[in-house]
Amino acid sequence: FPILKPIPYSLFMTSFLKRKQEDIAFSGLALAALGLLYAVLLFQFKGVTALFNWEAQSAQNWFAFLAGTTTAGLWKMVVIRFLQFYLGIAAQLFFAIGLLRILGFDLLSGFRRPFLSRNFLEFWERWNHYMKDALVILFFLPVLSRLRGRVSNTIALISAGASALFIGHLCVHSMSHQIITA
Repeated sequence: FPILKPIPYSLFMTSFLKRKQEDIAFSGLALAALGLLYAVLLFQFKGVTALFNWEAQSAQNWFAFLAGTTTAGLWKMVVIRFLQFYLGIAAQLFFAIGLLRILGFDLLSGFRRPFLSRNFLEFWERWNHYMKDALVILFFLPVLSRLRGRVSNTIALISAGASALFIGHLCVHSMSHQIITA
């Protein structure tokens, strides 16, 4: 990828390793432990959603299932599915970054307390910035650079945004769905 350029070692040492190695390793242990805790919580939620899946499969179709479920029950399912999604991604990300911190790499945790945000824009900025950066690098920038000069800037931006939003999220969410339901 021409977008991903290597970082010189001296820049890496001066800008990414500002904390003491012991502090980095200790925060890595704490983050890996949090990842394991999230994995345990995820398995607890799998039992709750198994009941939802069984009810939906035993119904003749989804309309019959939805007609027999209260609004509170539907909201409960949405909240539990969202928590499953968050716990599935956060558990793997926290554990992997925790292990990398133990090895000495001072990486960001991935999530910056997204549930404490005041609005949706702040929520998205705090939500899994590695996924956001990957969508920009893998989908948005290549489409934008391909279309620049060929079509108007507005159409290029809309097309690049749509590719990152729809195609990128389709790939990410299909992989995370496999993780949650596996």
